[in-house]
Amino acid sequence: MKNSRLKDEIHLLKQDGYSDNQFRFLNVGTDSECLMFAMRTNSGKAYTLKIEIPSDYPSSLPAVYITNPKPIKTKIGGSMLEASSDMHTLSGKDGCVRICHLSPYSWSPRKSLAQVVMKCRVWIEVYESHLITGELIGNILKHDTNTGIR
Repeated sequence: MKNSRLKDEIHLLKQDGYSDNQFRFLNVGTDSECLMFAMRTNSGKAYTLKIEIPSDYPSSLPAVYITNPKPIKTKIGGSMLEASSDMHTLSGKDGCVRICHLSPYSWSPRKSLAQVVMKCRVWIEVYESHLITGELIGNILKHDTNTGIR
């Protein structure tokens, strides 16, 4: 990511109220560039996100993985590492669940990592609701109509 865009992304994260100790950019300027982001949910549970920044960012959508806790499971203890429309996940890797946060068709260079973080925050809150109620995430979070998944 270009240095000017990195500064803009940091500014937007801070503008949304996130502090320096909640996020860290790693491997800036390499093919493995990512944003590590720590958050607490309304219930007080801690999660860590790894937002993989593509080499052509912001032209392409970043991939988001939950690295902690690892692995997360469904209410009945099922794996969430496979792509699932019902659970709003894509194929995971290295034991980490990949969150479906936005359709690549709806992504634009005008979107920011702060917006990605907010979408992931909503996904995680809905996931925690799923753990209590068993309601499928896809019944609460509707898929982007541009994806062709429904």
